[in-house]
Amino acid sequence: MLDTIVEIIFGCCAVGAAVAILMGIGPGTREEKAVSDIEKALEKAENGGDELKTENLMDCASAEAPGQYLLVIAVLLLFVAPSFLTQIIFRVLGL
Repeated sequence: MLDTIVEIIFGCCAVGAAVAILMGIGPGTREEKAVSDIEKALEKAENGGDELKTENLMDCASAEAPGQYLLVIAVLLLFVAPSFLTQIIFRVLGL
């Protein structure tokens, strides 16, 4: 029974990490769009158009942050959570 509980914990942590990695795809595509907008703004600035605005740079920075947070969550779910949760189960069951 205890082996089953540990396997369920490991399986749930692996599924959670996979979901976190898949959710990181959205911010990655948003960051790609933000960088292409910055490239277009730089081309306009070189050709005598509008200056590069701070909003463009902030959009790129804000698009990058969720992807990094989700990567940290995935790593924590894969390496920290299983051992932490199994220790809690062992303490609750008195093993």
